[in-house]
Amino acid sequence: MITVARILRSQGQEGQLRVRFFHITPADCSELRSVFVGREGDFREYAIESLVPHGKDFDLKLEGVDSLSQADRLAGLDVLVPEEPRTLEEMEKLHIEKMLTRHNWNIAKTARLLNIDRTTLHKKIKKLGLERRSEPS
Repeated sequence: MITVARILRSQGQEGQLRVRFFHITPADCSELRSVFVGREGDFREYAIESLVPHGKDFDLKLEGVDSLSQADRLAGLDVLVPEEPRTLEEMEKLHIEKMLTRHNWNIAKTARLLNIDRTTLHKKIKKLGLERRSEPS
């Protein structure tokens, strides 16, 4: 994921946000269906209800953010947009990492669910450079 926006401020009573995007075009923004909002590794995914251009910024309405007070809590946070994998190897890496994380890095269970041998999974983990992330304390 890449940081592509900063929430500048809340807008109106309906929980709308003013957002400034970086490194992507308005055309790229039209493809967005969800974003991750947060700071320093603590992000939450939100579905996008609407995204309307407003000069060089956008008015963003997130599903579940229905009031000014909810929107105020998001002001100043970063917005991450998931990048689509470009190669089969990137797709494989994302899928294996997601499965490992979902099953708490239980190699036997993950390999069984992926329908591959544990040894094969170990080789793929090494080849793809996957590492278990430590839990924040």
